[in-house]
Amino acid sequence: MESELTVGVEEEYQLVCPRTGELRSRAQAILRDDWSGELQAEAQRTMVEVGTPVCRDSREAAAELRRLRTQAAVSAEVEDVAIVAAGLHPFSRWETHRTSPGDRYRRLEERFGRVLRTEHVFGMHVHVGIPAGVDRMGVISTLRAYVPYVVALAASSPVYEGADTGYDSYRTILASRLPHSGIPPRLSGDDETCRLLSLLRGAGALEDDGAVYWTIRPHETYPTVEIRATDACPSVDDAAALAGLARVLVAGVLDGRLTARCGSLSDGAADAVIRANEWQAARYGLDATLVA
Repeated sequence: MESELTVGVEEEYQLVCPRTGELRSRAQAILRDDWSGELQAEAQRTMVEVGTPVCRDSREAAAELRRLRTQAAVSAEVEDVAIVAAGLHPFSRWETHRTSPGDRYRRLEERFGRVLRTEHVFGMHVHVGIPAGVDRMGVISTLRAYVPYVVALAASSPVYEGADTGYDSYRTILASRLPHSGIPPRLSGDDETCRLLSLLRGAGALEDDGAVYWTIRPHETYPTVEIRATDACPSVDDAAALAGLARVLVAGVLDGRLTARCGSLSDGAADAVIRANEWQAARYGLDATLVA
């Protein structure tokens, strides 16, 4: 089974002025000049995203992240821009920046309005491959209780718009403003998840499956469980360690060593406990007290 538990990492980088440190909306110019084809657009012009290929383990993921950070830095430098890996920019405001061009981003801006326009948040997403035939939502229903611990370990965004927010991961708080965000509900399996998303799409409450922003979700295209809970990590070693942790957590669920926490509570009560833990982790980081 170990060989089937592949890992992949996506990182979102801030684009900043190398002299003042201010955010710069230069993503389109950087993407136009990028010869590698490995940089991708995101909703904001102040960021670019990279994604590793499928990796066998966290050591391989670390090597790929170092390569991709170098690639992004070189491409950005051509446009007199530097990259930063961290959950939030500490002082730049949103008003002077615009969302990225494209029909999808236009529709998202129309739908989410000011929330999207102000959403300059930078995360790291870890994908863990799931063996064929395994119900991914069944894995997630157990794994979601461990996500707050990952939030606490990765917290890197205490300062926002020039002020100490008091949160270790204020990015987590800002990201939770979007619908279909935060810890997912406990669902019986992939079939129920498909029915739920179909219902939401049919009612116009969901743009598409990619607009499910749960902090852990079954990816709509890849056969993976995607943990989307963490701030971008300044250190590649920390990012790789978190990728390795995600892989170990999935393995623990699959081999039965990790079981659902709050198992004696109803689904609704367990949801409330896990959401409270996620907030505690964002607020206090490694000093958080979480309900076991």
